[in-house]
Amino acid sequence: MMGRNMQIQDSSEITWPLARVMRWIYQQADSSQTQFHYPGKTPQSDNFIYERNLENARNWVRGESMPSLPGLLSNFSQSIRGREVGIRDDPDLVKSTPLLLLVARVSTAICREIHETYGLEILTQLTNDCSDLARSLKPEITEFKSEIMNAKGTEDLSEIDAHTWDNAYAQYMRFFYFKKHEASETLKRLRAASPANPFKPPVIHALTEKLGRYPVISELYPIAQAKRWHVTEDFKQLLLRGLDIKNNPATNTSDSEELKQDLHSHDLEDQLSWLASWIDAAIAYRSEDYSAAMDLFEQAFEQAKYRAGRAQYKLVNQYLEACAKNNQKRRFKKGVEWARYLGISIRWLRDKEPTEENLDFVFMMLSRATYPQL
Repeated sequence: MMGRNMQIQDSSEITWPLARVMRWIYQQADSSQTQFHYPGKTPQSDNFIYERNLENARNWVRGESMPSLPGLLSNFSQSIRGREVGIRDDPDLVKSTPLLLLVARVSTAICREIHETYGLEILTQLTNDCSDLARSLKPEITEFKSEIMNAKGTEDLSEIDAHTWDNAYAQYMRFFYFKKHEASETLKRLRAASPANPFKPPVIHALTEKLGRYPVISELYPIAQAKRWHVTEDFKQLLLRGLDIKNNPATNTSDSEELKQDLHSHDLEDQLSWLASWIDAAIAYRSEDYSAAMDLFEQAFEQAKYRAGRAQYKLVNQYLEACAKNNQKRRFKKGVEWARYLGISIRWLRDKEPTEENLDFVFMMLSRATYPQL
């Protein structure tokens, strides 16, 4: 669902699964969005519920807001009940609409979170992977349906009783997992026999012909992912060098620019952008330009979410300190909320509750304190 129902046209335009499913429902109902959510709308119409439903639906399709699941289901239920023709004449669509909306809403929430946290490139890779896995699974489902129809002598799946479905499913899944096990064991033997180049295309092709594509690529997938996210030696060296530069009180802008050039030449600007921003923030902090330091700490803080590991503690606390030194209480509180969400300890607060009194104390202490070790 996540891969097949999300479109990415360019870096600025994403069609989320919920929008695609909503438009598909309108198409199946042979209706415009307006007439679907506001049945019989005319210039003289005055129905507050339908007007609200239509406005909400427009916002959801545009991606301007995310509905709660009860609100989403209620909106469509009211719209369907209000229609005299169209979707109510298609009982299968009426019955499946809540499930379609549920899956679309959940997958949209997941995709948006991935996009916000890890960026468009990772989201695109994951959706492409999901689409590939879904396509490769389709022949397995077709084979299962064909087997059960042949066994029961019918082409109408609705004629098959639940007990038969359950038994057929249990038998087929044993066969399905047997194929996955065979694929896994074969891949292990290939890696042991030729560690440098274990998965030659002709060999993988022969294996998929024998076992099916899904059992093979679903076992290859975690291996490929581990390789995709393998930490290179260049990454390790530049990370350690960058942290040393950041910690050195004598660091200046020429040191920072030299590191940025090296990040660019090794194609690590995206992965370590947070470290470059942090170094610039440290330079501004040591020169007591706390206004510039705050903006740079914030930039590093945003770039480093889920990336900086143990370094996140220092970075978050330095951002909070810069907010305090610039008397930016609102930004300070947002930083505290994010730190607590990630489970990061806050200087002077530690395990205390973030009451107004306690936060005021932390704010005051950080506004006065200066830490030589960044």
